[in-house]
Amino acid sequence: MRLRLVLISTMLFGAASAAFGGEKAAKETALAKYKETGERVDCISGFGSADQMTPIDETQILFRAGKRHYLNRLSGRCNNLDSPFYYVKREAWGSQICKNDRLTVVDSSSGITAGFCRLGEFERLERLPDEAQETEEAA
Repeated sequence: MRLRLVLISTMLFGAASAAFGGEKAAKETALAKYKETGERVDCISGFGSADQMTPIDETQILFRAGKRHYLNRLSGRCNNLDSPFYYVKREAWGSQICKNDRLTVVDSSSGITAGFCRLGEFERLERLPDEAQETEEAA
């Protein structure tokens, strides 16, 4: 009986790890569709909801504001930012989001706050042509 419980626990942990790894790879692939422009701004307009915000890892978030995309490198590490078991809540109002605005990381199952993050500067990204994306992904 104990062996069965250990095997089931191991299988569940392995499935969760595989799903998390696949999601993380998809986020990094999403970032590969863009190139950095070097153009940095403190605020972006046209940002409306959390579905326009994609955490890449614990230090970077991809934002979509209208047709433009921006990469934000946080002012520090933000634990659990990229975990599928947490969500990010924006603590600013209006359609503009700026450097030093605060984000809250919340546990999806309990609703308990897990931490806070401060945004850094936003770097505008330029979408790569489709053939350039394929070449970069193959490398």
